[in-house]
This record gives sequence, C-alpha cells and structure tokens, in this order.
Amino acid sequence: DLLASHGFVKEQATHVPNRYMMSLSNLSIRTMMPYPYERNGMCGGPLVNEKNELVGIHVGSTANTIHGGDVGFATPVSYLKLLVQAYQQGRSVTYPIMFQGQKIVDLALEEYISQIRFFDRKGQEIMKSQVENKFSYSKFTALMEHLSPRKLEITISRAELNELGCLTYSSSTRKVVHEVNF
Repeated sequence: DLLASHGFVKEQATHVPNRYMMSLSNLSIRTMMPYPYERNGMCGGPLVNEKNELVGIHVGSTANTIHGGDVGFATPVSYLKLLVQAYQQGRSVTYPIMFQGQKIVDLALEEYISQIRFFDRKGQEIMKSQVENKFSYSKFTALMEHLSPRKLEITISRAELNELGCLTYSSSTRKVVHEVNF
C-alpha cells in the first residue's frame, strides 16, 4: 500500500508521498520513507492512504541506507481509538510484548520495561540488561536468539504525570517472571 505523511519541517508544511508499508501490527505501522525528505518535524503528523483517509499518526523514524530510504513508524488509528475509548471510560489499555508468537508480558500504556534478566536451564543468571530509555524489540530478539534463555525476569516501571503535567518516572515497579518454551 502507498501511504503519505504530513508534518512541519523547519516551520514549513511538508508532504512526504510514496511511503511503502513494510509491516503492520495492532500497535505499529512500519513504512519506508524515500529520500531526500527531512524527517524532523513529522512526529504527530497524519499518515494517510491513497484515498486520503487517516490510517495512523507518525511517531518516529530512523535512517536506513540499506533499503534506500528511512524507516518510519506510526501508531494505527484503530489502536488510538481504543486508547481514547479507554480514557473516556476511565479504563487502562494494555498491549502485549510478543516473541515468536508467545506473549511475554502485557504492558499498560504508562508502563515501560526497565530491566530484563535472562536465566539458563539451571536457573543461573546469564545476563542482566538495563533498558535506558526505550525498549528495543530488535535488541531483545537478538539477545533471545543468542542467549537461548529458559526464564526471563522483567522489571516493569511506571511513568506518571506530576502536578505540573510533566512526565516523571515513578519508583513503583512490578516484576514478571516468564518461562520460555521455545
């Protein structure tokens, strides 16, 4: 599918046509953005299909010289609708972290993975990985494939808004232990 996005780059309205969909999940749309478009300023802008229908909101991109363009990420409108409905009803929405078709853990929108500990068959810790600012699914996948752990201990932290409306990181955490069956 051909998609396009809109945003403001250097205070100028910008239109990026010919974004090709690479993958689609309930939580994310991954697209290829052709060069030579400037990426800064596209976040928060609409991602539309050929009929000019909103399909997602652009949330980020990264340089990718291998495929001849930049990889762009968007949150699908279907997921955003669920978030709005949950907010209006005072509910929380969760999303699964999956690996090879297995659900590892459900995270609420305000939660993030702050640490993962990997254990072998004997219960010995193989590695501890701190997550500094953003959970990298590709790094997680590489570690899972390289280490072949039998058990994970995932520390999940919570982000909160303070009285000024600024995002803060809470000291409240929860731990999830997951037995790996691959």
